[in-house]
Amino acid sequence: PESIPGLFIAQGADFARLERDGAAQFATSRPEMLINAPSTAVVMLGFAAERPVTTREELRRALALSIDRRALAESIGAALPTWRLTTPAVAGVTVQPEEGIFSPERARAALAAAGYGACRLPERLELVIEDTPRMEAIANALFAQWQVHLGCNIPNFRLTKRNAEVVRRLADG
Repeated sequence: PESIPGLFIAQGADFARLERDGAAQFATSRPEMLINAPSTAVVMLGFAAERPVTTREELRRALALSIDRRALAESIGAALPTWRLTTPAVAGVTVQPEEGIFSPERARAALAAAGYGACRLPERLELVIEDTPRMEAIANALFAQWQVHLGCNIPNFRLTKRNAEVVRRLADG
């Protein structure tokens, strides 16, 4: 399928902004797939692999596998969780099935493989967020999930709030 509505119907995309015509097509053909929001945002989480504690791929994998995206989205009142930004229609992109993206058992195994069993980290993980109530809620929900699924204690984490421009510059490197 070439159109955005076509990709959704073929279940090849997780989210997209639709123009009026595309939204109208969905409203009539697949209303259960249309979530209309006056203002939508995509929140992405990334790990700075150059920090000593996060240089180990297994640790980054453990953190990612221990996030229940659906529960996270629901905890902040978001309409739709997603786990990828690309579709199978993008050339050269291989996507993994969604069912493997949240696995506390595999997350704990990856944490142990990183050498951090029972979440004994050599330093605190710092989460840098935009200084807004919504981002703080997301950060606290992530900390809670890592505590439940990996056995990490809150002292393992540090929350640093920055203004939006600083967060963007940090993300850009």
